Amino acid sequence: MGRSKKYWVKEIGTSWTNELKDILKTPYMDKLMDFIQVQYAMSTVYPKQKEDVFKTFKLTSWDDLKIVIINDTKDFDNKLTNNLLYGEHCIHPHPNSYVSEIRTFLEQEYDTILLDFDTSLESWAHQGILMLNPSLTTLEGDLKSHRRPWNKFIQFVVEHISKNKPSTIFLLWGDFGKSFSPKLSNTNHVFSSITPIEALKRKQNWKTKNFKDVNILLESITGEKESIRWCDFITKN
Repeated sequence: MGRSKKYWVKEIGTSWTNELKDILKTPYMDKLMDFIQVQYAMSTVYPKQKEDVFKTFKLTSWDDLKIVIINDTKDFDNKLTNNLLYGEHCIHPHPNSYVSEIRTFLEQEYDTILLDFDTSLESWAHQGILMLNPSLTTLEGDLKSHRRPWNKFIQFVVEHISKNKPSTIFLLWGDFGKSFSPKLSNTNHVFSSITPIEALKRKQNWKTKNFKDVNILLESITGEKESIRWCDFITKN
């Protein structure tokens, strides 16, 4: 017997429960949740806080969704993150190297000093940005351990958004992100970039036009008030 609607509303919110009902009620999702439950009971699993598994869905509702970032986490140590890309659990001036790369780039791109940059990246989520990694959980020391179990869910979410919210902007980061390009609708807006991880491996500063390109597009469609405030510390009202 599958998990109830009440269960899924608690995990991902009402709007996502309604939108993803076709997969949530399948035996696959029930088996996936059973698997994750056992993994947390028997092993060291990240995100460390189990309530962070679906954090990106909890903070970004279907109704508010504007942008999807599909990120590659190859060679990424996510022990200290909150499951929003590389976001930190605690906001502080010395984040992990990947958030630091993002902050440094934004400082250069917008010619500012971000003393209060939201290193949790929750401010992005509150502005309608859904952040997806290849899997929403992983075993300690094995970054690819849960990719296969999560793959069907991630694929379904991306394809559902593409078909049912055609104006959505997709940012495809790294090889995993770019692999979704053929699956997206011609009506979606798509930008791509390497990941901060790739830049660090190459001993380069991370650079991307994605942030300004997104805002140029949003402003051309809906007006300046709808642009994303990438640098600001924003809390949900």
